[in-house]
Amino acid sequence: MKKISRAGIAYELIIGILGISIPLYLAIKGGIVHPPVLHWIFFGIFALWLAHTYITFGNTIVSFEILIYYFLFYKYGYVNAAITAFAVIFLLWGYYSIRALKVSGRESFYYLKRGLFNAGSYGLIFIFTGWWISHIKTNIDVFIGLTIVSLVLLNELLIFIDTWLYGEDLKHFKTWNYWKSSFIEGVIYSVGVSFGDLYQYKGLLSTFPILMVTLLLSYFGRSANITSQRLLKRLSYLREMNRILRILSSILDLDTLLESIVKQTFRFFGAKFVTLCISDEDVGIYRVYYDGEKVSTEKDGKPCIPHNSTIISKETKEIIFPIPKGGGVLGEMRLLLTEIDDEKIGFIDVLGKNIGISITNALLHRMSIEDSLTGLYTRRFFDKRLREEFNRSERSGEPLSLLMFDLNDFKLLNDTYGHDAGDMALIMFTGYLKKYTRTYDTAARWGGDEFVVLLPRTNRSEAEAFMQRILKETRNTTIEFDGKKIKISASAGIAEYDPKSNPDMTPEKLISIADRNLLNSKKQNL
Repeated sequence: MKKISRAGIAYELIIGILGISIPLYLAIKGGIVHPPVLHWIFFGIFALWLAHTYITFGNTIVSFEILIYYFLFYKYGYVNAAITAFAVIFLLWGYYSIRALKVSGRESFYYLKRGLFNAGSYGLIFIFTGWWISHIKTNIDVFIGLTIVSLVLLNELLIFIDTWLYGEDLKHFKTWNYWKSSFIEGVIYSVGVSFGDLYQYKGLLSTFPILMVTLLLSYFGRSANITSQRLLKRLSYLREMNRILRILSSILDLDTLLESIVKQTFRFFGAKFVTLCISDEDVGIYRVYYDGEKVSTEKDGKPCIPHNSTIISKETKEIIFPIPKGGGVLGEMRLLLTEIDDEKIGFIDVLGKNIGISITNALLHRMSIEDSLTGLYTRRFFDKRLREEFNRSERSGEPLSLLMFDLNDFKLLNDTYGHDAGDMALIMFTGYLKKYTRTYDTAARWGGDEFVVLLPRTNRSEAEAFMQRILKETRNTTIEFDGKKIKISASAGIAEYDPKSNPDMTPEKLISIADRNLLNSKKQNL
């Protein structure tokens, strides 16, 4: 459907009104020459059917009913051709408009407006061509050639102006397909000459072979067009699906991946709402919602019980399909659609399997960089991030701070209460680190009861404030194990890299300084 343009709408209405009012005025003023009424009605009905079974060349429509219009123009004059063309085209688009009411009033109005413009265009081109050719003396061959060229060019001119007023791309007017369709229009017009001569000298029955051939060409051409359009549509969907799968396969961060899954699925299916539910012992429970504007995520809620097969409801326009993982089911997606496209539904299995593969890959990546007990990053990943942030700080001149934490008397806690109590203390302390770290900070388990936090764009005083918040939270906390309350405390060491004042610093030195300050802190019992 075209975008809104006041100038375009006004232009189409003017063309439509002129295209019927001028022929009617001329008919009332000078009469109208026509074949026998029943024959005329027959030709009109046949033209209506041919107009309905049009064929397309790219963005251009070609229909065989124009041979009927030219036959009437050639044998009965331009007023007859203009009125017949307007009536046939407006009736057809009026039918399209009534049918579109089931979808929306706006779409119905579009068909009505478009029909008025198309009908008016043919009315005007026949009137104008007939008027100017009647003012020059010529033989029949020149008459036919000039009028056909005039009809084709005038029609293209009116379409060109309409396209320009709506601000649409004019490039297709330069394509071979466009002018090939114009050439075919000229050929179809010329068939109207033979049709008219047969009708004049041999009668209506003699025109039936041409009518039948035209009907078959129109029907098979239309069928070929529909098949071609379906193939092109499927090809475009295939390209889009390949693009989506490439995007998903490139994302290893689980949260980013789940957000991308709902967004890409939403766009591909033209959905109103998308829900992704994942329930798995490795990933936990995730529910991700997307309405086209905001992504919402719920973690560790009520488990979802995914379906093992795809469910499609055409009544509610809802689709539910499983996300497989190995031999089981990882989760499911629910789509609420504006309309169900059967071609797109064919991609559901492929999408579901690839979503499962992408999530599995993201899980494997997470397991390689996250500590299984605390959920913090591993030491190996921290080393990588430290070098990246160190290099970035070196380039930008911004400070970089590193904190190292250690739980006090952790070995005594393990020996006295057992490793379960020790794990509780580690998880509790991890919660404080997660609470205060920013999105661009990196917190990791360094080993045992030692933790490190990397604070980009943070100077020593800011890092110290962060450190004191963590230590205060820890001092004020106890864990309860086997009915006993156990006090927890921690020590910390800090190191800062300022590229401006300490250009000789290295990542290894930064860690060493933080570790040394941590040892000093423990000695001072801070």
